Amino acid sequence: MIGQLLDRVRDYYIDYFIDTIIEYAETNGGTISHEVALCKADGRLATAGVLGLPVRGDLAPIRDWFIGWFQEEDSAEGELLGGVHFLSDPETGNAYSQVSIDLGTAPVESFEELLDALGQMGATKVQFGLFEDHP
Repeated sequence: MIGQLLDRVRDYYIDYFIDTIIEYAETNGGTISHEVALCKADGRLATAGVLGLPVRGDLAPIRDWFIGWFQEEDSAEGELLGGVHFLSDPETGNAYSQVSIDLGTAPVESFEELLDALGQMGATKVQFGLFEDHP
């Protein structure tokens, strides 16, 4: 049941995303590249921060989840990749850790696997949303 709800929410935002791309292209002329991998000047995939370093045991599940769902290749014209876009370095506070995630156009299965990864890391409470202050 939760998967069906998440599918409907995802479909709504994917449709909105596609419509926005089409509208922008028609209004401004030209084409828009979407879901483009950020690369270094030498063409290799850009990495950053803690998750770009060798795997640490406590971060391995979320790092592996991201690597599994990130689409390194550029999409064919007009094709969505179905991948995640971004995972920030973890921020740790008093009794919490926080990351920012852009799920991009990844399917609901990626969200379910994200929950599994967080569970493997020992998370006992997970909050999703836009947060101005830390929990």
